[in-house]
Order: sequence, then structure tokens, then C-alpha cells
Amino acid sequence: MNEMPKYVRIKQELLDSMAKDIAAQKIRPGDRVCSETDIIAAYEVSPTTAKRVLNDLVHEGKIYRVQGKGSFLSDWQAAESSERDRPKTIGLIIPGVTLSFFAEIVYGCETSAREHGYRIILGNATDNQKQAEYLQRCLDERVDGLITCIQGRVDSVAGRGNCRFRFANEKLIAQLAESIPTVFIDGMHPDIKAGYVVNDNHAGGVQAVGHLIDLGRRKIVCLSGPQGQYVADGRHAGYRSALESAGIQYDESLVRWGDYFEPDGYRNTKELLATRVQFDALFACDDKVAMGAYNALTEHGLSVPDDVAIAGFANETEPLLRNVMLTTVDQHAEELGTESLRLLVKLMEGEVTRNEQLVSVVGTHLVVRGSTIGSGVSRKTEQTLVSLPGYDREETLTGRGLRGGD
Repeated sequence: MNEMPKYVRIKQELLDSMAKDIAAQKIRPGDRVCSETDIIAAYEVSPTTAKRVLNDLVHEGKIYRVQGKGSFLSDWQAAESSERDRPKTIGLIIPGVTLSFFAEIVYGCETSAREHGYRIILGNATDNQKQAEYLQRCLDERVDGLITCIQGRVDSVAGRGNCRFRFANEKLIAQLAESIPTVFIDGMHPDIKAGYVVNDNHAGGVQAVGHLIDLGRRKIVCLSGPQGQYVADGRHAGYRSALESAGIQYDESLVRWGDYFEPDGYRNTKELLATRVQFDALFACDDKVAMGAYNALTEHGLSVPDDVAIAGFANETEPLLRNVMLTTVDQHAEELGTESLRLLVKLMEGEVTRNEQLVSVVGTHLVVRGSTIGSGVSRKTEQTLVSLPGYDREETLTGRGLRGGD
């Protein structure tokens, strides 16, 4: 059995002590109570632990704080009555709800929240500044829990296709994770103790690139996300692992580090074509990047998949709406949302501790379509595909090519 974290034990002792003083009419609502300095001296703990104790007491409505004046006792009876009357509220901050991947995450979260009796407040954080505004709102309005994504910026670094990831709003999300049960989706921060729900990005990369190799492709481009970002690094590692397993030497000239948008895929593919480097397949870190690559290749007069086979990642609906039958890795976005809500409820109800990183991994599987097998897949090729790990035959669209009958 896990030992109770020190800050939880201290908080409970303070609650018991205040309850006795309230019953004995020694203190009343509005009276000053313990400070960070008092907790540090009495329990010989760090300022961080003392602050976390007080943040939890504020979040639970037991005390309130006045800047520069200290902490004061709340009206517990009135607060608890109000708490019983209001539904539990969860903040859900997503970077782009119009994208099918994030829309499915929202659906999974919202459906599961309704089953648990929680209310969702949705924030569409299309940039880092908007994310900061929504995060601050969650902090000010004392939501009961938070689900969000790790966001950041991508910096171009000197060198071919070399983009690096930088975290955004680190101090604010760390502050929230300390005071509110928090779950991050589709990414991780090495220093923030919270819940994390992620895909097995390495396995997804192995599935996609292994499929390309099984089709006889040997010169495989990797259009990755930014270096230093959890998702991009995992998918790139899967790319390398698949090559090594097949005895294919890793070639850095076939790798580009960029962002997760269509213009990045288009630009990096154009640059590769300009160098006249030879390649017969392309693995993109995201379906939007794959679409940019597809446009660059077809503009160049190349046929997909005959000249270059393309595999993406995410299984978004946008390529299909544009009549591009893109082979891709399904991230099970709805399950990511459902699992995030399930883990958050456990954190909110104290079933799991908040003083460590809790990671839940959702698997992936390969969805094979026309961008790799075209319209003339042979029985032998289909048998090879069925043997792939994570491959779902029922979702394979055989007999369907790409736009224009490619």
C-alpha cells in the first residue's frame, strides 16, 4: 500500500485541528489561520510543500487567501452546502476543436464526463496565448479538474530541416497541476507531476514504416515533428527502429524536422525534391503533414503510390474528405478522451496520488489505404499486411486508389 504523501497528511491534520477549534468556537469564518511560515516551522517541510497544502485547502473551499494579508477561514457550512448544490466542473482545453482528432477527444471526454455527473467547460486554445488565458480562467474559477494538451512553440534552428520544440506556459501549468487535479493528453512534461494519457507513438511509427518496408520500399523519408517534443521523438524513434529491424541503414539526409501542419509537409518535401535525393516512400508524423507532402509530390509529376508511397499518422477525416485515401496510424482519439476523463476522476476522488507522474498508454493500429497499396493490391501483398502487428484488415480500403485514379 502506498504511504500517504506528506502534504496530504499535513493537510488532514490541519483540517482536524481547525474542525476542533470551530466546534469549540475558538475560531470563526473570517479569522486568520496558519500561514506558509507556520506550516514550514511546525512540520519542518519545504516552502513548496507548505504552499501545496494551502493551495489544496483553498481549492477545497476551507480557507481563502488575501494577497499580502494571509489566509483566512471560510464559512465551511455555507461552502459545503453550495458545493453539494453545484455540479463538479472540469476544464477541457484543446488546441483546435475543428480538427477531427481533437473533436473526437472532446467527444470521448464529454461522453464520459456526463456518465460520471461532471460538467465540461471547453476552451479552444488555437495558440499559446489563448491557452494561457484559459488556464488562468481555470485557476481563477476553481474548476474541480483540468484536461489539456502540452502546447509550445517550434523554433527553426540553423541546419537542414532542424526545428526544435519549446514548452509554452510552463509556470502556469505547473501551478495548476499543483492546485488542481490535472491530466495532459498526447504529450508529456518531464518535470510536472500530473496524469498523462498518451499514444504508443513508437509502436505507431514501427507499424507505418514496417508496412512500407514490407511493400518493398527501401528509401523512406521521415517528415517528423519538432525535435525535443514527446510525440515527434517517439514517432521518429519508431521510424528508426523499423529500419534497423529490416537491416536498412538510417540516412539523416532523408529526415526533416518540422511542425504538424500541411505547409511544413509541402515545404520539406519540396526541399527534398530540389536536392534530388532518391526516395520511394514517405512517413509523415501527422496526416496534415502527409497531405502537404502529397501535394508537393503530385505537383512534381510523381505518382502516389507508384513512385512514392505515403503513410501518415492520426487517422483524421480531412484527407478522405479531399478524396485522398491516406494510409495512416489510428490514434483512437475518442479513447484518449475517455481514458483522460477516467484518470482525472481517479485523481479528483483521491483514488490515486497526485505527487507523481501517472501515465496511461493508448495503443495504435495501422489503417491501410490507397496511398501505399493503390488499386491493384495482390493477394500476396494482402496476406503480408494481415500479419502486421496492429493491422486491422476490416479498415483496409482495397480496390480504391487516390484522387484522379492514381
